[in-house]
Amino acid sequence: MTSGPVRLGEFIRSHEEAIVARFVAEVRRTAGRELPERELREVLPPLVRDLAAIVEPGGDENGMHRQHCVEHAMLRLACGHSLSQLLLEYCGLRRLVLELWRAEVGSEVHGEELERLDAAIDHSIAQAASGYAAARESMLNALDRIARVGVEGERLDQALERLVRVFQQHVADAHTVAVLVHDDGWLKLFAAVGLDQDLEARLRLRVGEGFAGAVAERGEPVFIADMAQGPLPLSPGLRASGVRVLYGVPLLHRGELMGVAHMGSRTLRRFSEMHRRLFAAMADRACGLMVQARTLERERQAREQAERNLAYLDAVLAGAPVAIALLDQRMRFVRVNDEMARLNGVPIEEHIGRTVDEVLGARADRFTVALSRVLETGQAEARREVALEERGHFLFSFYPVRLADGRVVGLASMAVDVTEMKRREKLQERIIGIVGHDLRNPLAAIRMAAHLLVTDPSLTVQSRRTAERIASIGGRMQRLISDLLDYTAASAGGGLSVHPVPADLREVVDAAVEDARAAFPDRQIRVARAGDTTGEWDRDRLEQVVSNLLSNAVKHGDPHGPIDVSVRGAEREVLLSVHNLGKPIPPAMLPTLFDPFRRREGAPGGLGLGLYIVREVVRAHRGTVEVQSGDEGTTFTVRLPRVHPGG
Repeated sequence: MTSGPVRLGEFIRSHEEAIVARFVAEVRRTAGRELPERELREVLPPLVRDLAAIVEPGGDENGMHRQHCVEHAMLRLACGHSLSQLLLEYCGLRRLVLELWRAEVGSEVHGEELERLDAAIDHSIAQAASGYAAARESMLNALDRIARVGVEGERLDQALERLVRVFQQHVADAHTVAVLVHDDGWLKLFAAVGLDQDLEARLRLRVGEGFAGAVAERGEPVFIADMAQGPLPLSPGLRASGVRVLYGVPLLHRGELMGVAHMGSRTLRRFSEMHRRLFAAMADRACGLMVQARTLERERQAREQAERNLAYLDAVLAGAPVAIALLDQRMRFVRVNDEMARLNGVPIEEHIGRTVDEVLGARADRFTVALSRVLETGQAEARREVALEERGHFLFSFYPVRLADGRVVGLASMAVDVTEMKRREKLQERIIGIVGHDLRNPLAAIRMAAHLLVTDPSLTVQSRRTAERIASIGGRMQRLISDLLDYTAASAGGGLSVHPVPADLREVVDAAVEDARAAFPDRQIRVARAGDTTGEWDRDRLEQVVSNLLSNAVKHGDPHGPIDVSVRGAEREVLLSVHNLGKPIPPAMLPTLFDPFRRREGAPGGLGLGLYIVREVVRAHRGTVEVQSGDEGTTFTVRLPRVHPGG
C-alpha cells in the first residue's frame, strides 16, 4: 500500500505508463479490429497527462487538451470506430484510473478530486465528440468532393489536377501531391501540386526508377520517414520541394498497374491514419478516373472505327454495280443500295427497318425460305437464278454476317443482272449449234473425198500426202464440231445424253490408248489394270472422256515423261486416273479448270472444251471427276458408279 496522503493528479502522473498500458490493452480488446500501435502510444499518453493536470487543485482544461481530444477522435474515425465506441473509451479510462487507485492506495477517491475527475472526463467526452463530428463531416465532405471528380467533358490530366487540389484542400499538411500515369513501362506525371511545374512538366520515369518507379515496381505502399536519409533517388521537383516525409501507393485495377500517387510533407514526421485514409480514397478515385478515361477513349475509337467502317460500306454500296442489301436476324432491311432499291421498285428509305415480306409483298416467297435457311445454318447460298417478271434474270447470293465469335447476326443479299448474259449465251448456243450442224455434212463429204483420194493408186506421192493432210485436218475439224455440239447440248440445261449398256472400262481405255499411241507415237503411255472394271455406261462417251484426258496430258505434260493410265475396280464403282509429269497447274486455275472455253497459258490450239466435256460426260453417268496437281505431276481421277441410276 502507498503511505501518506496522495493527490489524484500526482498519482495519475506517476502511474502514467501503467495507465496507458492498461488503456491500450482495453482499447484493443473492445475495438474488435487491428489498431496502429504507434499512433495509440502517441495519442493516449498526452490525454493521460492532461487528465493529471486537470484534476489537480486549480487545474483547468486548456487548448492543448482540446487538441489531444480531437486527435484522439480523428484517429478513431480513421480506424472506423463509431462515436459510441469513442465515448466508451473515456469511460473506460475513468474506470481504469479508479481501479488502479484502489489497488495501489487501498481506498476510494473522494470529495473534490473525484468531482474534478468526473468533470475532466465529461469535458474530454464533449471535446472528443465535437472533434469527432467535425472530423467526420470534414472527411465525408472530402470523400464526397473526391468521389464527384469525373472526366466527362475534360481531359484526364485536367480531372486529375482537380482531384489532387481537392485532396490538398482537406489535408493541408500534404505539401506535395502527385499522380503519375503508367503507359508501356513508363510513368508520366499528369497532375501535381506543390511541385515546380517547370521541373516536373516533362517528368517520365521507367518502372523501377526513382521513388514513383519503386512504388510501381513493388506494387505496394512505400513510406519514407526521412527524405534526407532515404535510399531512393528523387525527381528534381521533389528534391526542390523540401519535403521531409513521402508516402506513395500504386494504382492498381484488377492487378494491372495504372499509375502511382504520392504525397509529401515538410512538417509532419508521419502521416496520420486519417491522412492515409483520405489519400487512399483519392488514389482509388484517380485509378477510377484512369480506367474511365481509358474506357471512354476506347469507346471513342470504337465509334470512330464504326463510323469509318460505315463510310467504307456506304461507299461500296453506292459504287457497286450489283444490287446489295443487308438484313438483320429478323430479316429486316438494315442497308440497301440504289441498285437493290431499283430492283425491288421501292425507295431506299422505305426499306430500312421493314421486313422482306413488308417490302416485297407476294414476291417475298421466292426468297424467305433461302434467307431463313442461311440464318439457321450459317451456310451461304450462292448463284440462285431468279427470273423477275419484266426485270429480267438475276443471280441471287445470300451470305451470313458473323461476329468475331462466329455468331450469325444477319445476312447480306446480292443480286447480279444476268439478263444480257443469258441473251448472249442463247444466241451463242444457237449460232454454235447452227454452225455445227451446217458444217457437219460438207465436212463429211470432204473427209470421204480425201479418203478416196488416199486409196487411189494412180496418185503421185506428193498428191497422196496432200490428201492425207486433208483427211487429218478434216478429222480435227470433226472433233471440234463434235465438241461444239456437245457444249450446246450440255449448256442448254439438260446435260449430255448417254445410253448406258453393259461395258468394260478396261476395253474402253485400251481402245482410247491405242488411238492416242497412233496419234502421238513419240509419247510413252503406260496402262495399269486391277479388279473388276465392268459396269453399265455409254461406251462411246467414256472413250471420249479417256481420249480428252490423254490429249490434255500430251498437251500439258512433260514431253519426255511417261503418261500413266490406271483403271481399277472397287466395290460399287470403277476408278479411272490419268497422270502426267510436268509443271503443276496454278492453284488459281483449279476452281475453273473444268469451265468451258478455258485454256491454260501457252497451250496448243483448241476451243478449251475438252475438260468441260469430260466433266459433263462423267456427271451424266452420276460420277465425279477431280484433279490434284503438284511437284510430282498432275492426276485426273474419275469415279463411275457401276450401275447407272437411270438404268
